[in-house]
Amino acid sequence: PAIKLEAAAVDGDPESVKLAVEVEDQGGLLRLNTAKLLAEAYYELKRGARRVDVAAAVEEAVAKGLATLAIEAAQGRGVKVAGFTGGVAYNRRITKRVRELVEAEGLKFLRHVRAPCGDGGISLGQAAIAGAKLL
Repeated sequence: PAIKLEAAAVDGDPESVKLAVEVEDQGGLLRLNTAKLLAEAYYELKRGARRVDVAAAVEEAVAKGLATLAIEAAQGRGVKVAGFTGGVAYNRRITKRVRELVEAEGLKFLRHVRAPCGDGGISLGQAAIAGAKLL
């Protein structure tokens, strides 16, 4: 989905569609409300907004939300580093924007370089653990 979103957002203007970034505290666990975000995106499409602009606005909102989660978690724990992984990290635009926002808060940004971000990275880790147990 992250790669399809990236393709849909090419040449889109994220500033032309305003989508709310809602971070919720659920019993001490911060969560990005993506259901509301997608409902707003759907409404904007029905209202006549260009698909590329809505896709770009979704990327921007997801990036802001994820960066907010990372920054608040790091600062709350006194950590100076934020890592970014998972399938969404395949989206270059989201990754770039999360990096900008995290670094603007003085945190070091980490991302995968040698291992895949998503399921491939999990598989690699599982293979490493299995290999270590066999030795």
